[in-house]
Amino acid sequence: MLFLHSLAAAGQQGVRWKYEYQQPGWCASGPPPYEITFYEDGTFEYRTRGWGIGKGTYEMADSIITCTYSGEAPEPAPEEGWVEVRYPVEGNKAREVTVLDSENQEPLIGAEVSLLSADGALLETLATDFDGQYTLPKIPFYKVSVAYVGYHTEEAVLFPGFAGKLIFCLAEGQEELVIARGVRHVFRVWKAIGQEVILEAVEWGGEVFIR
Repeated sequence: MLFLHSLAAAGQQGVRWKYEYQQPGWCASGPPPYEITFYEDGTFEYRTRGWGIGKGTYEMADSIITCTYSGEAPEPAPEEGWVEVRYPVEGNKAREVTVLDSENQEPLIGAEVSLLSADGALLETLATDFDGQYTLPKIPFYKVSVAYVGYHTEEAVLFPGFAGKLIFCLAEGQEELVIARGVRHVFRVWKAIGQEVILEAVEWGGEVFIR
């Protein structure tokens, strides 16, 4: 028996149904926890946490809903971070990196700072301190890439002789794989009263993911 939780569309414009599936102790033998939204125009959006996202069109015949993916990611796009440059006072030639959470400006301790050459080769990997900071070494490099678990990666290209502070403001989230075009998920509607529904996954397999 599947554990299913249904949600009403709660007045969202253009939404026909919205479902949230949760199964305690989920394993790979069944579908992962997911959220799927069906719109009145025959399109849908599908989201999981770390197990793929996608959108496409659906058809309904009797109690069966067939979803066909388009190979595109649903909107809205993930929140984006940014990089700020602060130039030093005269005479200070230090090159520093500070890594912050883009929402609350808190330092990200232990963020991974990678120094890359012009051809993309990794030269050195560093970690930020308790203040989210690190002083860059005096070696030639072309690009700085900053990563932190659960956040989007940001990069900056430096010109020769740069001196100053780079402030990387990382946005929370993670890069999700997109379900490939043509993949199908099939559901059976067990019960539907208005916008309240209960679904069963009928066909769930053979997913192909793309970046």
